[in-house]
Amino acid sequence: MQIKLSPVATLKKFFGTGYLYEVSAGTTIKDLLLEYNVPLKMIMFATANKNSVSIQYEINNGDEIVLYPFISGGI
Repeated sequence: MQIKLSPVATLKKFFGTGYLYEVSAGTTIKDLLLEYNVPLKMIMFATANKNSVSIQYEINNGDEIVLYPFISGGI
């Protein structure tokens, strides 16, 4: 299955410059994160097709996944 993956901010370093990824049927967002050695504690939330989902979400062919990290900073 092919998906579109858009990691935001600091998560980009784990996925490189790719945008389209091949995943097996039954793969969850958590599986994908573990495959790319992304610490789960870095994930604030994820979306699939513009809907908020948990990392237990089972990815479907053609999904557009966006991953958002915790971001700190400010004054």
